[in-house]
Amino acid sequence: MMAALGRRVGDELSPLAYAELFGELYSAWKIDGPVVRPFAATQTVRAGWLVREADHFARVMVVPDAPPVAPPAFEQGTGGEWTLTFSSHNYYLLEVDTAVDVFAWTVTGGLDRPATWERTILAKRVLLPLP
Repeated sequence: MMAALGRRVGDELSPLAYAELFGELYSAWKIDGPVVRPFAATQTVRAGWLVREADHFARVMVVPDAPPVAPPAFEQGTGGEWTLTFSSHNYYLLEVDTAVDVFAWTVTGGLDRPATWERTILAKRVLLPLP
C-alpha cells in the first residue's frame, strides 16, 4: 500500500503527509514484510512521530546523547522522480523510565514507479530524564 501510494507524492499527496504516515505506521521494528503492524499506540501516545523541526526535537529530547535530526526535505527531479528524507521517533514508557528510538528515512519514488524506502536507526532506547 505505501509503495503504491508513493506514486501520488508531489502530485495529489503532500510529501509531509506521506512522511507522517511512515513515522506513525512504520514504527515497528520489522518493516520489510507485506504487512507492517505499527508499534502499539494508546489514547495519549501515538505509535511514532514525524520530526518536523530539529530545534523542537532537541528541546523535547533533552538528553546529552540525543542524535541530531533534520526536518523533512523533498526533492523532485525533472523526470518526475523524487526523494524524501526525514526523521521519526518512537516514544516508550518503560518500567521506571521513558525512552525514544530515533530513525532517519530516505524514501524514493516517482509517478511511474512505486516508492521504496530505507530506515536507519540513529538511536535506540535513549533514556529521557525524569521530570
